[in-house]
Amino acid sequence: MLSNNLLHVTPGLGIAVVAFGIYLGGEAAYNHFHLPEDHPTTHH
Repeated sequence: MLSNNLLHVTPGLGIAVVAFGIYLGGEAAYNHFHLPEDHPTTHH
């Protein structure tokens, strides 16, 4: 499997990619669930 080979050859890169994916997923989930519906604000 491609991801398995990447993790075996460059563990640091694999960890970075996984961490980045988790970050993007968390950010998307946070934005989806925590957006104010009645009074949108601009603080991030």
